[in-house]
This record gives sequence, structure tokens and C-alpha cells, in this order.
Amino acid sequence: MKEYDKSFGFFEGLASVSLDGKWGFINNKGEEIIPLIYDYGFNFNEGLAKITLNGKYGYINTIGKEIIPCKYDMLTRISEGLTAVRGNDYKWGYINIKNELVILYKYDFAGNFREGFARIRIGHEWGYINTKGEEIIPCRYSMARKFSNGIAKVRIGKLWGLINKEGKELAPIIYKTISDFKDGIAEIEIDDKFGFMNTEGKVIAIYKYTISDTRD
Repeated sequence: MKEYDKSFGFFEGLASVSLDGKWGFINNKGEEIIPLIYDYGFNFNEGLAKITLNGKYGYINTIGKEIIPCKYDMLTRISEGLTAVRGNDYKWGYINIKNELVILYKYDFAGNFREGFARIRIGHEWGYINTKGEEIIPCRYSMARKFSNGIAKVRIGKLWGLINKEGKELAPIIYKTISDFKDGIAEIEIDDKFGFMNTEGKVIAIYKYTISDTRD
């Protein structure tokens, strides 16, 4: 049995492994399906793995065929068939798995797609586009988070709120913090008080406590 230096575990039936500074992939029998020739090998996702070679990024498939050539200075994880890539002018656009530019280089930041939407930034303002490159929610936020179950957290100045995929505010942008949702509930902070909010943006409880209220 061959011993490797590092591995990030199995994803989609293959695991990235490294030995002496080079990366490749093995199957669940320990067979080297893709030789250790890359400077770095990331996990497989949607049938493709991001790799680096000579300081450039690309993508290979599960048999090691280079689907997107290693010629990009930076690209993101494949998501919904697209990856964001950074061009020579430091602007971001999107290519598909055929290495075709489908959304032009024009963003100062471009994130992964999730639920059909990606966060993008122009200057200091954030918004959202769909997989066609249409700006569905205009760039007007100080920060925008990824959509999850049709809801995204957005910030203007120092305050947070919630929007849906139509850009409608589910919760007004008045909260100091909004946590991630767990079991349909998020914790909030407003005016030095704390509480709970549901996925409709409705505050279901408000409470205030001091250190003296804590229990061992």
C-alpha cells in the first residue's frame, strides 16, 4: 500500500492525494486514477476538480482529461455548470465547462452560483446575477451573502436585513447582526437587545440579558 503525505478525503468517488509536493487522485481501491503531476489538487465537484500547474488554474474530469486548461490566474469552484474567472484586467466573468466565456469580465468580485444566483460586486456595492448574467438584484448593498433556501442576508452600512430572490425585503435592514438560520430560526441583535427571527423575517421573541444573568 502506497503512503501519501496529504489527502482531503473522498469526493464523488475520488480523493486528492499528494506526495513530494505533487498532487493526483486515487479511487476507493487505492489506485492512482490521475497521476501525481499537479502543484495542487482540489476536491471533485459536479464531476470536475480544480487543479493548479505552474501557477495557473484549470479543471480536470474524473479520468484526468483537462476540461478547462490551466491558463487562469484565478477561478472559483464549479457551481451549477459555471466558474468565475479573473481576467488580465482583474475583472471577473464566468466560463462554462466548455471553457466558453458566457458572462463578460466586468465585476470586481464574482462568487459561486447557488440556487441560481451569484453574488457580484461593482466598486463597493454588491448585488446578484442569474446564470444568464442578468442583474436580478441591483448592486446597492454594502455586503451580500449567498442565498440559502431562497433567503439572503444583506447589509447597508453597518445594519443587516433579509431579502428573497425577487429582492423583496423579508426583514428590514435594521439589525446589528443576523445569524445563519438553524431549524428555521436565526438569532438577531438590535438596539442592544437580542431575539429570534423566522424565515419570513418575523421576530418571534426579544430578550435582554446581562452577565449576571448567566448560569454555570
